Amino acid sequence: FLRAMDLLLLPDSEPIAKWVTLNQNQPSKKRDLIIHAAWVTAAELLKHYFWSRVKRGVILCSATLRALGNFDNFLNKVGLLGDNRVQTHAFLSPFEYEKSQLNIPWMQHVPEGSESQAHTAEIIQKMPALLRNNTGGVLVLFASQWLLQAVFEGLDKDLQGIILCQGQEGRSLLLDKHRKLIDDKKPSIIFGLQSFSEGVDLPGDYCTHVIIPKLPFASPTTPTERAYQRWLKNQNRNAFLEHSLPEASLRLTQAVGRLIRRMGDQGVITILDYRIIRKFYGKNMINSLPKFTKNIELQQK
Repeated sequence: FLRAMDLLLLPDSEPIAKWVTLNQNQPSKKRDLIIHAAWVTAAELLKHYFWSRVKRGVILCSATLRALGNFDNFLNKVGLLGDNRVQTHAFLSPFEYEKSQLNIPWMQHVPEGSESQAHTAEIIQKMPALLRNNTGGVLVLFASQWLLQAVFEGLDKDLQGIILCQGQEGRSLLLDKHRKLIDDKKPSIIFGLQSFSEGVDLPGDYCTHVIIPKLPFASPTTPTERAYQRWLKNQNRNAFLEHSLPEASLRLTQAVGRLIRRMGDQGVITILDYRIIRKFYGKNMINSLPKFTKNIELQQK
């Protein structure tokens, strides 16, 4: 079956990721194997079933179609890169982003290799000052469940008592509880994962501070991610520059987009990953964000 899936592919088309898991809903000694197959992007499907059949105009619009200042990543993933019918336009936002602040404090460590644990400890050290004395709601967006749990467990009990962690209850109930606490003039902090970077609407005082402990690079361990990166490498293409980096830039734009939801909203974005300053790609990631007033610490005070 898995080999037969490859017959659906055209030469040089993006691959189908294939993997096998055990059925966790069955007794451990009698579990069936579940065979999975998924295109790594929808590009080939859209080309064949949709774009090739379009007779009139199609408009695609969103606040987050661009990555690193261009539409190439999006067009590639939906099968439109190189299509001479496509026109792209970026329009200015009416929001007054310059009234809000992008805060990048000095961080001695970065979340890579041997520094990862030290970076987590540094986040825990800085968190109390960032979380206390906020006049509105705080949204902390983590790149992994492990990091969320490690930071939460490293905080004092008084701070833990005002934090709502994703997974404690359903997303809608958690957001309702957060809004009620803010309405009652009580502090409320949400610790969330990637799903809280999209489709979460917390205007006004419901969210006045968004904290991003780590840049949202995708985990390279998922079957689809591994298959796509391996395919790009076999094509002698740079998986980091073509895929990982623009996807992380897009996720970062989505995350900071939780702050300004309505005209008049103001607040602070804090990024605790100093790779955005140290690495060659950092300047492009910052320039791709809305034009917040920047406060960047270039050395420890």
